[in-house]
Amino acid sequence: MKKLLFLFLLIGSNAYSQTPKRIKFVYDSAGNQTQRYICLCLSAKNANDSIYKTEETLVEEDMIQDAEYEQIKYYPNPVLEELYIKWPNTNERKVISIDLFSLNGQLLKRYENLISQNNMKIDFYKYPEGFYNVLLIYENGENKSLKVLKNK
Repeated sequence: MKKLLFLFLLIGSNAYSQTPKRIKFVYDSAGNQTQRYICLCLSAKNANDSIYKTEETLVEEDMIQDAEYEQIKYYPNPVLEELYIKWPNTNERKVISIDLFSLNGQLLKRYENLISQNNMKIDFYKYPEGFYNVLLIYENGENKSLKVLKNK
């Protein structure tokens, strides 16, 4: 059993170390960082001949942006008793439910039938302090996760 566990750990650590990184750094001989590049091509077979761009040379098309996700507002964070969430509802993207999860993945509360709403108040007073995930589920199957900290 120990050998099998060791084998899985060895394979898992090897797979993790083989994962290409998205941001690359260049250092001088003294160990100081001199340049930072963003790697746009991350396949394992061509990681050495990837296309690098500095932050200054990035164009709008290189960046993944979703204006509707950026319009989601939630406050206060950290929360004491109530969390207020506001989101845009468009014809293409409507929130149908919100799930509240604890840090270990346990579903604490599900709010449904939100298709005609664009805001929600979630009570946190009955939950202990810690981290929580609030998951907005859209009609088209997409979802957006919000990280929330609960304080005393």
